[in-house]
Amino acid sequence: MLDLFVDSISSLIANAPPVGGGAVPLGPSGTGGGAGGAAPPQGGLPPWIFLAMFGFLAFLLVSSALAGRKEKKERQSMLDALGKNDKVQVAGMIGTIVELKNDHVVVKVDESNNTRITFVRGAIQNVLKSSKKRDSDADVVPEPEKIEA
Repeated sequence: MLDLFVDSISSLIANAPPVGGGAVPLGPSGTGGGAGGAAPPQGGLPPWIFLAMFGFLAFLLVSSALAGRKEKKERQSMLDALGKNDKVQVAGMIGTIVELKNDHVVVKVDESNNTRITFVRGAIQNVLKSSKKRDSDADVVPEPEKIEA
């Protein structure tokens, strides 16, 4: 079975055309290049393709660096905006912030046992519910217009 496979592969290789594109037909003077003695075209890539590849690679590097910087800024603003009674996700656990210090946060993860765990501030993955009322969330009642008679 293996001999049959090897024989079929060797016959395919023997019947394959040469890598250079075949034999060059001889011209009237007996030299290569049948059409007026012009040299056959050279193989390879055009030189501008390398410049295009380098430009594309530079674009990818710059865009990924800018995206990473943007995400880092958003994360830092989230960590700076943390407050007491915020509901957060930390290391796969969901809890409520009880105490904030400079570099760590105390999170209550169980109401019934009053279980509190201290985490590094950077371990907070997501703020699920903020306790702060923002300007857009505040119940603002507009003052009625005074009509002068």
